Amino acid sequence: MASCLRLLVETSLKQQALLVSACTSRTPLVQSVRFRKPPWVPVAKSKEFYVRKPTPVDQEEYEELKARYRFYRSEVDSVRQFLAQDLSARQHNLEDQDLRADEAEVSLMMQHLQEWNTHVAAVRNERQLQEQLDHEQMLKERLANQEKQRMLDAERALAELEEKEAAAASFIDPDKLDEAIEKLIDSRKDYNFAITKSGEKLFGEYPDRKTPESHKQS
Repeated sequence: MASCLRLLVETSLKQQALLVSACTSRTPLVQSVRFRKPPWVPVAKSKEFYVRKPTPVDQEEYEELKARYRFYRSEVDSVRQFLAQDLSARQHNLEDQDLRADEAEVSLMMQHLQEWNTHVAAVRNERQLQEQLDHEQMLKERLANQEKQRMLDAERALAELEEKEAAAASFIDPDKLDEAIEKLIDSRKDYNFAITKSGEKLFGEYPDRKTPESHKQS
């Protein structure tokens, strides 16, 4: 053991010396590394016929080590099983906690949803009631307008009927047609007049269409 430590220290000192010399010199760092022997290189002469002797084993010590190893393996297996059971229990507890948390979250969401549905239902009912009232008011106004329009139409028709009846008084009956024609032919109209800006008619000197000679004779 001491020889191995001494060899390790000597090797590290050599590497440090090589490193220092490489850093202080102008040449690049060159460090030889010992690799394994290539497979095509033959066996060394000193090891050509070497046969390793098996390490002597104390039977009593071997049995004791076997017993202790079995005890060690059983302890390790026990610890491993205990850790596995503990991890499984923790995972189960975590799953239960997650499940309870999910249930609580779902319950809270359902509560919020119920409150929101209640609020929306109240707003919807109020809106529908207002829409119904507006619709009824619109129907009443439409009926009132229709009734007013019907009364106006009736009044207009009555006035038109009265006008027609008044005009019918001057209608000519078929049996009085000849008399009306003769009367129309005998009637004379004087168109010799002027009209003022206000619409007043100013007839001429002889409004009855009599000539000056007739006036003199009369």
